[in-house]
Amino acid sequence: MAVPTTGRLNLIKLAREAKYADYFGTQNMGTVSLYDIVNGGNAHGSTLSYPPLNRNCLPNPTGSLPNDAANPCSQGLDVCFIIDYTGSMGDVIETVKDGLADVIAHINTESSSDYRLSMITVDEKSNTTPNYASCSQYTSLPASQKIVNQGANNKYQIFTAWEMFPPTSNNNSTTFTTAVDNLNGGVSGSSCIQLGSGAGIPEPMDLGLGLVINSNNFVNDFRSQAAKYIIMITDAPPGGGDDAFTSADYYNVLTLTATCVFRGIKVFVLGLGVNSNITIDGTVRYPWRELADQTGGTWDTTYDTTDVEEDITVACEGDGVYVPYKFSAWYGYDKDCTTGIVPFNTSMVSPTQGGACASTINQTYYHNGTGTLPAVGDECYANQNLTTVLDAGYYITSTVSAGTGFRITGTAGTVASLFLSCYNSFSSSTRQTTVASVCSASLNQTYYHTGSAPGPAVGDTCYSTISGAILLQGYYLSQLTSTYIYIGGTNGVVTSVATCSSTTAFNSSTEFRDACGATLNQIYYHDGSNALPFVGDTVYTNSAGTITLPYGQRADSTFGIYNVNNSGVVTSKGLCP
Repeated sequence: MAVPTTGRLNLIKLAREAKYADYFGTQNMGTVSLYDIVNGGNAHGSTLSYPPLNRNCLPNPTGSLPNDAANPCSQGLDVCFIIDYTGSMGDVIETVKDGLADVIAHINTESSSDYRLSMITVDEKSNTTPNYASCSQYTSLPASQKIVNQGANNKYQIFTAWEMFPPTSNNNSTTFTTAVDNLNGGVSGSSCIQLGSGAGIPEPMDLGLGLVINSNNFVNDFRSQAAKYIIMITDAPPGGGDDAFTSADYYNVLTLTATCVFRGIKVFVLGLGVNSNITIDGTVRYPWRELADQTGGTWDTTYDTTDVEEDITVACEGDGVYVPYKFSAWYGYDKDCTTGIVPFNTSMVSPTQGGACASTINQTYYHNGTGTLPAVGDECYANQNLTTVLDAGYYITSTVSAGTGFRITGTAGTVASLFLSCYNSFSSSTRQTTVASVCSASLNQTYYHTGSAPGPAVGDTCYSTISGAILLQGYYLSQLTSTYIYIGGTNGVVTSVATCSSTTAFNSSTEFRDACGATLNQIYYHDGSNALPFVGDTVYTNSAGTITLPYGQRADSTFGIYNVNNSGVVTSKGLCP
């Protein structure tokens, strides 16, 4: 409930609004200080402690007045479906499929046959590979329509835009219906797009909503002149990037709500997720319900598509009017922080520089600096209202040449450093032509590779300089004195990685018919754990363990003989008379 725009204001109710965002609530406020209400705390006699002065940049609510961003459905209707695609949603998706034709027909009527549809799914796993990763419908999608976000607690949030808003046409019911029908192949058998996983109970539907309303490229943006609707279908609370439903997720939904109101986007939430609640300052809050109510949409515990049709009708009849965002942070609403904010394109956050370099540039974020891209000291945000700072980690902003990016440390979204190359450095030897020589070489060079691991892996490209001069064909000792790489061609790509053998030297004779009479005049090497080779050990002519001993019988002491096969493996041992 918002502070009324007319009539007398009640100090107790203002205190309740400041504390609980509930002007007409029934919470007991006790002793109230106007100074504490405005400035936060309870140092001036208030019984309760009030939130501090809010300096967030949120839309300025003006009361229940016409909203220029909310357009009538008759001017066109853009509807995006955000579907919880985790393990518990199979039957729900089938219900949506059954009633989809009627919903589209209803949208067609309300929009005077001028509509666009889009659809994304939201999934979460403990790895980066969705259950449908090998499906042709998934692999054929452009990279910009497939986002895998590395969250906290070893959780990965997976967002897929199966159907985009058509950029130059409308009435895309055919392709949209096909995209929806392809879902849930594990139950319906219509395709291989198996139902997703979902790690814990909370799901990252709030992050999916943010991608739709804050990014212009994930589903293509809403048309400015059209009515803008989002239909969310979920049975879970918002989980952000850590698979946990906390107060931070509740406040993030409030921020998303403000953005939706500012842009005139109405949100409809269907499913048992609307019952999810959390207690904030002693008051039970329902984030999905508040999202729907504050944006002019509706919420319902059922998944009946006829309810969707009725909700769209009611919403279309009320186009052009909205209820303002809550005044729970009303002190800061006089700020307009969108002026001078610079948008830029980047990847999602990665914990390593190499991981960022391997990512796709698919996000639009914002910084408060003066340059086109963030500089050291600039603050970076996920939204133009500057309410959500970017997480600590690495981001790539260009893939031209060697690539450029920046790193954020701490919790304030401040750029700590830039990097001009997407290549990771590694210690190496100079180029060697044989395995024997590389295993005895020294680590005296600094080279670079494209992988995310400390040392190069098969498939990585290696360079002698940070600017991108590729390494020549040959063997190179890598990072550890026991590991070497081989570049087999002229493109600098690692074709194999191997480990130098750890060997033990021992005295031996050369090959002899009767080794018992031979002279111990050679030093050979074996990979066993004893001083002398035993059955099963491999014997080498060099300490690097790269050249095996030829077939034959030899003496290893004045009292012993050993026999090796063509692979240098000891097949038998004996004692001389």
